[in-house]
Amino acid sequence: MREDRAKFMKSVSENGYVGNYTGIRISSTGRRFYIIQATVWNLTDENGTIRGQAAAFQKHRFI
Repeated sequence: MREDRAKFMKSVSENGYVGNYTGIRISSTGRRFYIIQATVWNLTDENGTIRGQAAAFQKHRFI
């Protein structure tokens, strides 16, 4: 699973974003859920340093 995530994050970094992504995430309350057909991109500061990731999605499903 870690290898899959590493490959995914490498793709985000190389391309700037990944579209049509479905994967498991954890909410701020600790609840696990799938994000479905998401677009994921890196958040950078004014110097171009990656500070995190963001995702936009319309569908989700709690696990």
